[in-house]
Amino acid sequence: MRFHDVLVVECTQHNQSVPIDPRFVEVCDRDSIEVIGHTCDKPVLLGAKVWGDEISVTFDKQQRRKHLRLVFRLSGIRRGFADIRFTPKTAQQFAENERKLQAFGV
Repeated sequence: MRFHDVLVVECTQHNQSVPIDPRFVEVCDRDSIEVIGHTCDKPVLLGAKVWGDEISVTFDKQQRRKHLRLVFRLSGIRRGFADIRFTPKTAQQFAENERKLQAFGV
């Protein structure tokens, strides 16, 4: 089971570390969080990698005066579910899950 989060950062174009929400880190297995996507409001080339509880952002060309809005999509494995992909469910569990989803309009 995976959790996902979106992190929005306003910054200048220089290499830096960006903290991840501690609540997201807490609910995910250690070292399972990854950046699975990112976008920027200006055309820049950058790389992003998770180290512990931070995203290390590296720019191809650094320009401290260029203001950017970065959006990162993060994915992490739910704590305790590292080796579990899909668990078998009973028909009753399936029906209960469907009832909950319908209550949320999903």
